Amino acid sequence: MFKALVGLIAVVAMQLVYAQAEIAEQYFPIYRNAVISKTETLKHTAWYLPLAKYQKINGVWQFSKALDLQGDVTKVTYLIKTHDLYNNIATFYQTWTGTPSIEVLFSCKNRACGSSNEWANGHFHARNLYGMQNKQRYWALKTATGYIAMYLIERGNGQKFLHIETFTSIKTTKKPTS
Repeated sequence: MFKALVGLIAVVAMQLVYAQAEIAEQYFPIYRNAVISKTETLKHTAWYLPLAKYQKINGVWQFSKALDLQGDVTKVTYLIKTHDLYNNIATFYQTWTGTPSIEVLFSCKNRACGSSNEWANGHFHARNLYGMQNKQRYWALKTATGYIAMYLIERGNGQKFLHIETFTSIKTTKKPTS
C-alpha cells in the first residue's frame, strides 16, 4: 500500500514537471538535448526583472534599472547536455530573441553582465548557475503575454545551463534609476 502511494505521488509530480515544461515551451524554443534540472512556480507574487548589469552601487550589489512585477512566475532551469560550443547555443537564443513578437528590453553578454556569482547566488539563488564570466548571457524580454528573463551560463566543468523565468504580469512598476 505504501509503495503504491509513493508511486502515485511520483507520477503526479512528474506530470507537474512536464506540464511546467510545456508551458515554458509555448514561449521559447528548447535547445536539443536540454533536460529540466529544476522547476518552480510561484502564484501571485512580487518579482524583479533586471534591466541592467549586476554591479556594486554604493557598496551594495544591485541593478541600476529593473521592473518590479506582480503576478505568476514559472522558473525552469535546463541542463543542456550537448557537445555543442557555448557560442552556438548563445547564437541560437540570440537569433530567437530577434523574432518580431519579442521585444528585447535588455541584454548583455560575457563580462558586460557583471559577476556571474552575483547573478547565480544573489539574484537567481541557484548556485549551479555560477560559471565563467566570459561565458554568460542574459536577456530581459517582453512578449504579448508577459515577460521572460533568460540566463545562459557555462560552468568551469563545461556544463551549460539555461535558466528561464516567465512572468504573467498583473501589475508593473519601474524601479527608480539610481
